[in-house]
Formats: sequence, structure tokens, C-alpha cells
Amino acid sequence: MNRTQRPWLVPAAITVAVLLVIARWFLRRSTQENPTPIGFVLVSVLVTLALAGVLVWGIAKRRRSLHRRVRAARPQHRLASGWSDASLGTELERIGVTERFRPQGGVPVVLAWSTDGLELWRAGRLVLTVGWVEVVR
Repeated sequence: MNRTQRPWLVPAAITVAVLLVIARWFLRRSTQENPTPIGFVLVSVLVTLALAGVLVWGIAKRRRSLHRRVRAARPQHRLASGWSDASLGTELERIGVTERFRPQGGVPVVLAWSTDGLELWRAGRLVLTVGWVEVVR
């Protein structure tokens, strides 16, 4: 899991790319004789930004709801949200966990820990429980 990965980074990059494509298209299309209406350009930019905002809001809401479900199930545990990478599913299979993870990674997960040990949660389901003795090994 990569703690520096941000869920908003991909939508932000896509938004910038779309805005650049729109701007390039309008600049190419616009000539002295046939200027592009500025209202159309502004509406296109605003629609793109609104769609990106909805996408980022949806990702953040999904993450918060996962965190809330784990907090409700384990109120005394400390929690940390993160994203699985491509190797997590393979490593969990190796130790006998049957939960399926996408091979390319990018699955939101929550780690919960207490004095008893460590738990890994995905989509509101407990995937793995490990005592601290096993973690140290």
C-alpha cells in the first residue's frame, strides 16, 4: 500500500488533459472569420470541471463510508486508510486469504490495529486478522 497515493490525482490529471484538448480544439477551430463563441468555451470548461468534481466527490465518499463501517465495527481500534498495490492480492493468496483483489491494484483498504493485532478490511468486510506475534515473525 502506498500512503502517498491520492485518490483525486487521476481525476485531476484527466480534467487537465480534457481541458487542454478542449482549448487546443477551440484554438484550432477559431479563425479571424469564424471566431469560437466564448460562451460555448466557458460552458465546456465548466461542464468538464463539474464532472471532475463529481468524480472526486464520489471517490472521497466511498473512502469515508468504508472508514465509517470499520470504525463502527471496531470502535476501539486505530485506523488508517490506504490503497492496495498490485502485489497485495498475490501476497494474501500466498498466506491463504481467499478475498480477490484486482491484479492491477488500486483497491481501497483500511488497516485497523489494537493491542491484540492488525486487521485488513476491504469493502466493509474483514479480510485478514493477524496477531502481533505473527506480524513480528
